[in-house]
Amino acid sequence: MEKMIQSGREEDFSKVLVVATIESSLQGLLVIDTTEKDLLKFADRWMQILAIARNAPCRKLTLNSATTEDNLWGYFSISREGEGSRIDWKPSLLVQHGNNPLLVVIPDLARLSLPAIRACVTLLDSECATLQRNGIDLKWQPRFWCIAGCQSDRLGEVSPHLLDRFALRYKSPYLQELEKLSPIERFQRCDRELDPNLDIAVELSENLRELAARSQVIIANGVRSVISDEAIDRVQAYFTKKIPLGMRRLLTLARLARGLASLDNEVSVSVSAVDRAARLLGISQDLVLPTQTIIPMVEAISPDVSKPKSDQKIDPSPFSSNKAQIVEQVVNSDDEKQVFSSAKVESDLEVLDNPYLEDDSPAMRELEPLKLPMVSSRSPRVGFGHPIGTQPATNLEDISLFGTVMEAAKFQNYRNHLSRFNQDSSRFRIWLTDLRSYRRVPMPQYQLICAIDFTCLQDRLWQDALLTHLRDWAYVNRASIAIIRIGAKDAVEPLRSQVVQARNLLAPEVFKALEGEAGVATPLAHGLDLAGRTARASLQHGRSQVVRVRLVVLTDGRGNIPLQASLDGVLDRPVSQDEIDDALTAARSLFEIPRLEIVLLDPQPQFYAELPQRLADELGASVEKVEIKPPFVGTEAMETLEPISLGERL
Repeated sequence: MEKMIQSGREEDFSKVLVVATIESSLQGLLVIDTTEKDLLKFADRWMQILAIARNAPCRKLTLNSATTEDNLWGYFSISREGEGSRIDWKPSLLVQHGNNPLLVVIPDLARLSLPAIRACVTLLDSECATLQRNGIDLKWQPRFWCIAGCQSDRLGEVSPHLLDRFALRYKSPYLQELEKLSPIERFQRCDRELDPNLDIAVELSENLRELAARSQVIIANGVRSVISDEAIDRVQAYFTKKIPLGMRRLLTLARLARGLASLDNEVSVSVSAVDRAARLLGISQDLVLPTQTIIPMVEAISPDVSKPKSDQKIDPSPFSSNKAQIVEQVVNSDDEKQVFSSAKVESDLEVLDNPYLEDDSPAMRELEPLKLPMVSSRSPRVGFGHPIGTQPATNLEDISLFGTVMEAAKFQNYRNHLSRFNQDSSRFRIWLTDLRSYRRVPMPQYQLICAIDFTCLQDRLWQDALLTHLRDWAYVNRASIAIIRIGAKDAVEPLRSQVVQARNLLAPEVFKALEGEAGVATPLAHGLDLAGRTARASLQHGRSQVVRVRLVVLTDGRGNIPLQASLDGVLDRPVSQDEIDDALTAARSLFEIPRLEIVLLDPQPQFYAELPQRLADELGASVEKVEIKPPFVGTEAMETLEPISLGERL
């Protein structure tokens, strides 16, 4: 078992885990910028703390992109009973895990499936849950903890409702200290036993075991520190500059401060406890307070925490006149440092001005991330995505055999005892009402194909011209995206065009595909041929339900690689007029594709200015002009021009 590394960050992170164990309302912990391997080690550590504090073995449930409704809530199974069989309902760990603590692990919050997202939004920080599914009606109190990981640059892809449930935040502390050490110091620090490449369990330190044992006494006695009015004012002061949507962030800070005060055996939550909690969360201490209450050091509940204190009652007013005198005074900017000097925490934790990075991250998610896309088409091919469940069948198409058999098996005992079946009660009878069809994820009904010639983009405002189609058409219609890169410098095969496909506009690979510099070769004919094959595959092949495709071509029409050379990967002759003719021929074949709308963006080239119009005539496309960048005079004007990426514009 791996020996835990002791550092300031490790101790602070472990204390957060202990406090979350004490405060059952702090269910969701989001670790930012961590790997899946490190997250599993954090989860193993938290499971050991939960097992000690709750005095019961902890169970683990992993949620990912493949989690379905059956994994979350339960399913029917067939079990053998004597010579026959019976159907049993098997609830999931989320629904029924007894008195044992449960830890839910989410390796990547940005890739969580839609059913799992809905479950987390519904159950986290909830007092009561109700399940009505497959004839099952259950009601229970959710009691579990959840640890999730996510990269800071992908927080914009996560639903704000889901992030709100993970108000407890922490930046990944594991092995950051080791990365700063030399190999020899790392070997000595790990006591010659730690191999960072091994994915093994982490042994708790003695200090952490002591904290876990102390939390067990606190939970058993049910004794918590009382939150004073001064502490509440202090919590609110941390969010005066930017008021969050909802109260979960304020409640998280207050609950974390109460847990820290309970661990220190303090009767009341002091201002210093709130500051320590804010320091653990990474909230800046740059406060603007008109008034501040000066209070003395609070007294401890009891120096001996090993004795049960279930019958002990805490005075709700611990700061009475016979114990201490509270002095109210106005604090100016010069006295503020002196008043708050005792609230500073000695720690090497990296302080963030705002641990809730999604406030400043660009929104890379759909407008309604908790809903399936609405289907506006009446095509019979609608809904042929991957199955996510079953539903009562309305026709004989796409029948789920397993779902139908399981539905009919519920009523076999009743049907076999009917009078009309007394003579033959051994058959398995399926009625018309038992038929079940698959419930599938709706697939995109629109597709946007962008064929971009990177050799004609210099000094052109091409992003502004392309933005209209990306934002006002593809994003609104939730269209799938295909980017065809023509003549890019970073192309793996310069003689060929590359196609990058994504489910929607918010996929990170879309913006990576739109970034590039001009190369030497311009395989325009191959790019148009790829666009035609992509459009035909979406409109005519397989179970695709795409009903309309828009093709946006951005080029000056000057292709210099023949189509056959792109297909063979070898250029064996000099450039001639044939390359342009190949591009026009490929454009002529695109005109024949039905339900394909084509738009050509004319970059207004200085030479051969008639080529874009000729290409548009062959495509049957409408033409939109791409503006030329205005000239700048002087260096000051150039310095004021800040480049803005297409993702920031969206």
